[in-house]
Order: sequence, then structure tokens, then C-alpha cells
Amino acid sequence: MVYLEKSCRKYTYACGMEESMNLFEKIRKDVVWSSIAYLIIGFILLIKPGTALVTIVHILALLAAIMGVVSLVSYFRDKYSVGNGGVIKGIVYFVIAAFLYAGAGFIISIVPFILGLLIVTSGIVKLQEALDMMKYKADGSVTVLVISILSFIFGILILVNPFGTAELLFRMIGIAFIYNAISDLLTVFYFSKKTRY
Repeated sequence: MVYLEKSCRKYTYACGMEESMNLFEKIRKDVVWSSIAYLIIGFILLIKPGTALVTIVHILALLAAIMGVVSLVSYFRDKYSVGNGGVIKGIVYFVIAAFLYAGAGFIISIVPFILGLLIVTSGIVKLQEALDMMKYKADGSVTVLVISILSFIFGILILVNPFGTAELLFRMIGIAFIYNAISDLLTVFYFSKKTRY
């Protein structure tokens, strides 16, 4: 009886180890494939940020078109779908898709401009807050003043060169993707080496 109990424990332990190894192998494969995807996207963003921006807008256009098709199909397939605006929604989605696809360059140029305008506005508001704080000699007024000036300068730089700023931002995102992929691959390699011993 004691021998059978020990055998069962050994079998359970072996099964548990096998399940753990299978789980680790599955996680390892998922991490490797996702890291490869991150590396590819990262290098595209780093080397061809302009192409990446256009591709993202085109993907958004494709998604809008798909949503338009889904809206129209669901409307015509369901005979009880009255008053849900399926046709109108479908047409609106198609218009958005056409605008995104045809006006990709315009959208890419205007989004950084709007972002720069918002940052400049934020810098001006913060500057007013800093002046009010300095008037009442509040703590941290100098810090708020520095942040407001930096925000204002950064916003102006974006307004002067919106597309270049967008490209720089995407390059930084690409570098972050590449770093994340390499660190994940190194972690997987390290643990794979450890589990062999």
C-alpha cells in the first residue's frame, strides 16, 4: 500500500513536470513568434516611418470598409432589422473608408499639427498656472513654469515640422518594439538553457 502510494506520487509529480514543460514550450513559441513580429514592425517603423504611417491609415480604411459591409449584410439578412440605421451606418463607414484611403497623406500631415496645437495650448495654460502660483509664492511654481515652457517649445517644433515629428515619434516606437522583442528573446533563451539542466 505504501509502495503504491509512493508510485502514485512519483507518477503525479512526473505528469506535473511534463505539463509544466509543455506549458513552457507553448509560452516559448508564442513569445518567439510575437518577438519576430515585433522585430519586423519595429524595423519597418525605424527605417520607413512614412510608409508605416500610410499603411496604418490604409488599415484603418480597410477596417471601416469591413464594418460597412458587416452593417449592410446584417441589415439585409435580418428581416426584423427595422429602424437600426444599418444602411446609413454602412454608407457612413464606406465614406470614412474612402476618405481615409484617398486622403492618407492629408490625415498624416494634419494629425501632428493638431497634436502640436494642443501641446502649445497646454503650455500656455500651464504658464498661466505657473504665474498664478508664483504670484502667491506657492511651492513648485518654478517646476510648473519650466514644464510649461518646455511644452510650449515642443508644441512649436511640432507645428513647424509636423511630418518630421511624426516620423521621429514612429522611429522611437520602432526602437521600443525592437528592444522589447530582443529582451523577450533573450529571456526565453536564458530560461530554455536553464531548463535543460
